Amino acid sequence: MKPHLLIPILIIIITSMGYSMTDEITDILPEENIIQGWEIYGSDKVYGPDNLYEYINGGAELFLSYGFRQMVTRIYTAPDQPEIILDVFDMGKSKNAYGVFSYSRESEDSTFGQGSQYSPGLLIFWKDRYYVSILFTPETPAAKKTAFSIARHIESAIPEEGQLPEIISLLPQENLRQETIRYFHHHIWLNSYQFISNENILLIDENTEASLAKYDENGHRLVLLLIEYSDADLAATARNNFVEKYSSKPLTASIFKEEDQWSGYRQIKNYFAVIFNAAEKESTESYFNKIQTNIEKFQNN
Repeated sequence: MKPHLLIPILIIIITSMGYSMTDEITDILPEENIIQGWEIYGSDKVYGPDNLYEYINGGAELFLSYGFRQMVTRIYTAPDQPEIILDVFDMGKSKNAYGVFSYSRESEDSTFGQGSQYSPGLLIFWKDRYYVSILFTPETPAAKKTAFSIARHIESAIPEEGQLPEIISLLPQENLRQETIRYFHHHIWLNSYQFISNENILLIDENTEASLAKYDENGHRLVLLLIEYSDADLAATARNNFVEKYSSKPLTASIFKEEDQWSGYRQIKNYFAVIFNAAEKESTESYFNKIQTNIEKFQNN
């Protein structure tokens, strides 16, 4: 079950003196006069890194790994309608809000914020440093209309748009499936997208930027992993770890065949790229060349 679908098991109310991060979040939430016919149920609940587990039991690690700062949850009710549960997460930086969204989505549109996904009874989107989840299940027409109104209010109340992680701009665009782009800087999420190793052999941590994406390529779903390190030495260490530990035997070539598909790796300055599931050896080389061109252009600007 995904984090935004989990129901709170314990509620802790945090109060504070003066203006705070909590105020910054609550200032963008719609009051009852904005969504007429619906009432705010009880008080807003506030969670931080120390007690997020109490609200998202088993799912807090995702948000914490993306630099989570604070969240506010608010419930709206109306007669004969399902509760609308609004969760707004302050992720500290726009790239972290995008990262959480990229982990949760299965499709993407531009209806709300800087990217959103709607499925019956659930709307998620991100804008600037905020990730927003609106749960209204079982869905009714009135609840859906109100949930969308809440989303419109919030996106308008967030004054600025945030920047995407720079590493996303380095991905080749041809044949890219945009909804498959994932951004992360914790190694545990890599294996949920593409299994590499039970160990963190690629040294992914809070000081690295990592992106994974899928491409439609000659009937294959090619997978591209790109990681940015603080310097070329760390990238070289990750490359050597991959050569030694990815397979049961050390790799003897930078492009190699796995069953009926091709995979490969390349270090480019302080970046390390890996490709899986390519249809042909030549296409693997072509994708590496495109990545290298993008990196060189980016670093020369």
